Amino acid sequence: MTKFIRARNEGQKQERFEEIKAAGRKIFDEKPYSEITISDIAQKLSWSRANLYKYVSTKEEIYLMICEEAREKYYNELKASYPVGCAYSEEVFAEIWSRIIADHSEYLRYYHLLSVFEENVSMEKLVEYKRAFYSDTDDIITIFSKNLALRFVSSQNLLHAVHYQAMGMYNAIVENRKIKEEMELLGYILPDMDFKRDLKEFILIYLSAEKQKSGEPSR
Repeated sequence: MTKFIRARNEGQKQERFEEIKAAGRKIFDEKPYSEITISDIAQKLSWSRANLYKYVSTKEEIYLMICEEAREKYYNELKASYPVGCAYSEEVFAEIWSRIIADHSEYLRYYHLLSVFEENVSMEKLVEYKRAFYSDTDDIITIFSKNLALRFVSSQNLLHAVHYQAMGMYNAIVENRKIKEEMELLGYILPDMDFKRDLKEFILIYLSAEKQKSGEPSR
């Protein structure tokens, strides 16, 4: 990392935030979140803690920014992939969505820790995050409702159910390799699991169930 130079304008300030987020992502790949300290991030940046505190107050604030950035990238691709009026079959819809989630698995890694991040962040930062989150989420739900001929609440149920399922599956299949090692030592053979394939199947099953509740035919 480059030597710390205090930002003199808004552009330089944003550059510092990008450096901070990059350092946070690297450390997140190196050790469990619970073991990461603000000092680790400062050291990764080759900054003093005092200089880092000029931009952020806690490590949770850093990871909330990282989570928000990952969410924006994921939601933007969702919006671009499902233009209003598209007539995708449920099979194509599920295939596209499962692929997008797999491509944006970084978001899942941070999102499942969101409640932890929120514990030590200012109310101002939380409100800013939640405002953007709920606004974009409502946009996605509206798009799903129009393209799938579902009620708003049914699309809302679908979105949240798929996200919760994706987080659980990602942690079990991809992220938590220790589970696999433990099962192998026990002589237990895990079932064949594929994140994208199994998530697509879940989307199709849940979508069909919501269609039935809404009285809408599947297509």
